[in-house]
Amino acid sequence: MLRATTLLSLVRMAPALQHGHIASFRHVLGGAHPTVLARHVLLARMMATEPTPGETVSLPGYKTTYTILKAGNPAGPTVTKGSAVTVHATGVVVETGKTFWSTKDPGQQPFSYTAGVGMVITGWDQGLLGMAVGEERMVTIPAAEGYGAGGFPQWGIPAGGTLKFTLEVLSIKSK
Repeated sequence: MLRATTLLSLVRMAPALQHGHIASFRHVLGGAHPTVLARHVLLARMMATEPTPGETVSLPGYKTTYTILKAGNPAGPTVTKGSAVTVHATGVVVETGKTFWSTKDPGQQPFSYTAGVGMVITGWDQGLLGMAVGEERMVTIPAAEGYGAGGFPQWGIPAGGTLKFTLEVLSIKSK
């Protein structure tokens, strides 16, 4: 039997669970046996509603948030850990409003990487999970899940800088 607080946590976190953040949810159930965890995750998914464009979603266990700007292909694959993903990305430093990188700039090309394995900053890695081809998100990444206290001066990202990335998934190849 689920405690009321656990059920409330499931309901609050269900949209993020829909988007591939199951691992970060495990702490809510106190390290439950995988079968019990699977049952509770299934319950949460059944209670969940898909985030809609314009809705801001908090990622469980992270301070990164995202807002869906444009829905993707609901019948297609979604980004999961280990997926080979190609995206268009534009990064802006919140404190200065300056764009530090865009794959749409002249001479640039879409960015490809393996999702969920630490090839990019944590906020980006987590913010892309669950996206579908054609989906666009605005991902807001605090310094702790971005470039941290040191920033990335070569790109104009100050120490402790908050980042906003507009991300569009162009292709997904599951592992």
